[in-house]
Amino acid sequence: MIEHLAERVNANAALVRRGQYLNTTFLLQVGSEGWLVTIDRGRIASVAREGLPLVDHAFALRASREAWSEFWQRVPKPGFHDLIALTKFRHLKVEGDIKLFMTHLRYFKEVLAQLRTSEVSA
Repeated sequence: MIEHLAERVNANAALVRRGQYLNTTFLLQVGSEGWLVTIDRGRIASVAREGLPLVDHAFALRASREAWSEFWQRVPKPGFHDLIALTKFRHLKVEGDIKLFMTHLRYFKEVLAQLRTSEVSA
């Protein structure tokens, strides 16, 4: 499912425009699996499984597979509906450059919500 992130985000002109000043790589961890997501001017340039060689990333979003599965439901339950709600209820851990994450919070919320309509499982 995460492999489809680039095509979904890049097809959304308004979302790409929202992130037009953002260039970064972040780690999205789902349980024990991680993906490095590289953003270039609001477009997802690449989504690659974490592994060697090590790639620097600005911050990491870490949650269990169950928490992400709830977040990616078409209509998530309360407490799983938003990245901040996930952190508040300790389902999501944000590590690294928190300032970058918070500066572009709405963009990241909308990017990760793009996977909600997916028919494919994680």
